[in-house]
Amino acid sequence: MVLVVKQRQRMYFYCIVCLPFTYKWENHGVTFGMTAQTAQKICWKALSIWAPILKEAYVKDVSIDLFLDVGILLHSNFKYAHHDTDAMVTERNRPSSNHQEPKEYFSGKHHLYCNKMEASTYSNGEACNWTKYYPGATANTTIFRDNVQFHRMSTKKSPAA
Repeated sequence: MVLVVKQRQRMYFYCIVCLPFTYKWENHGVTFGMTAQTAQKICWKALSIWAPILKEAYVKDVSIDLFLDVGILLHSNFKYAHHDTDAMVTERNRPSSNHQEPKEYFSGKHHLYCNKMEASTYSNGEACNWTKYYPGATANTTIFRDNVQFHRMSTKKSPAA
């Protein structure tokens, strides 16, 4: 049991050290004396464990009618905008299998192998939604369309009181 706890502590330490810096995974691997694939795998495993806990703690679901009650100011230029949405790119190593798999992760727009996700925030910077990771070749509009249910729900007006 003690060994499992120490492994988890080490895994979270690697994650906390690696994520703030935008170095390649090879550099992080050298820092901890492991291969790039091992460093990347450890960090993604830690994030998959953290994600539900972090989402519950830091993501608010607020209807547009309750913005001022909760203390969220409206956008200065777009007073009727509920939230901002943008696609984010995370660089990854080139998959080392046949030719088809690496093509799926190569983004022609960014000219690198990556994962993409969509994140939405309120005007004060608090997160309100994010999606799963998509391969880099997936278009941003496709990610937005897959998440259209959230956008429709969050911008729906409630009946007047």
